[in-house]
Amino acid sequence: MADCLYCDSQDVRKNGKLTSWGQRWKCVSCHKQFSTWWARDTYSPEFKQKVVDLYCHSPANAREVLKTYGISSRTLVEWKKNHLPSCDKCEE
Repeated sequence: MADCLYCDSQDVRKNGKLTSWGQRWKCVSCHKQFSTWWARDTYSPEFKQKVVDLYCHSPANAREVLKTYGISSRTLVEWKKNHLPSCDKCEE
């Protein structure tokens, strides 16, 4: 079961299906409808940090990291951009 993307309530009900993308949900608390296939920022901060550290601070190249963790190159670039200001080991 999913949590509401708007109010984080766990009181959600199934509300139909999308043709090829999966389940639709309706929140009983805020009455909003959503589907989880497009949900953004579903990666935990620990996971993001682990991937960026592997990419920035180890001999692994981008292609290996992308293939291992199943993320897009655009996502990796964004995560690295957010990581650079707070890291004193990275130079750019």
